[in-house]
Amino acid sequence: MSKESVSGERVVLVVEDEPLLLEQMKRMLQLINSDFEILTASGYENALEVFEKVGRKIDLLITNFLMIQRDGICLISDLLVASPRMPQKDGVDLIVECFKRRWTTFPVIVASSLTGEARSKVNETLKMNGEGIVYLQKVYSMSDFKEALEKALR
Repeated sequence: MSKESVSGERVVLVVEDEPLLLEQMKRMLQLINSDFEILTASGYENALEVFEKVGRKIDLLITNFLMIQRDGICLISDLLVASPRMPQKDGVDLIVECFKRRWTTFPVIVASSLTGEARSKVNETLKMNGEGIVYLQKVYSMSDFKEALEKALR
């Protein structure tokens, strides 16, 4: 993917509770496009704080699916609730409804090491393919990361 395909100043919030992976994602984003404003958070609570500090305005959320404090599902749901025009639902129902109706103001990349049946259930439940959420299988290459980024920012 060329730099032009994801160019422009965009605010990207990266949430990962594993410090080395958080730094890796940040470096990959910098290599892909130096114009990204990259915000990092070490988990659920920190992500909510960062989101508030930037006035609830991000262009992309990249989050780990399984985290110690609360999982990526809770984070996505809570950030959507904090965004404008959200329906009165919660949890997975809120996420599915928001992406179906394109009510979100930001796309999401969910990174996870889930495989097999667990990954299939997540994809099915969230309707990740074609509904605004891109699934990124850990361990991923720079090429995998670029592909997920390109899909998310279309």
